[in-house]
Amino acid sequence: MALNRWTHLFRLLITQEQSFCWKRNMELEMSSISVEHEPRVYVVRLKQLTSMLGLSRSTIYVLVSKGRFPVPVRLGTKAVGWRINEIEEWISSRPNSIDLYRRGK
Repeated sequence: MALNRWTHLFRLLITQEQSFCWKRNMELEMSSISVEHEPRVYVVRLKQLTSMLGLSRSTIYVLVSKGRFPVPVRLGTKAVGWRINEIEEWISSRPNSIDLYRRGK
């Protein structure tokens, strides 16, 4: 009886050790696989956008209609937002005030 119990415990220990080794090998294999993740894209709503840019709601929509501002993304049936990376690109494409001053001379 005692031998049977020790045999059972030994087999259980071996099984757990093999399971641990298998899990560890899988973790190592998974860590060696390079997975490229797309960067996260954040979306801002109109209220946030107006406070960020200092532009009014109507000015933003006029610029969108003229094609001079990024187009909003539909979030739902009555909700739109703008991708923050597109807004940052738009801001960086705007001329600096020093550039406007130099053009005036």
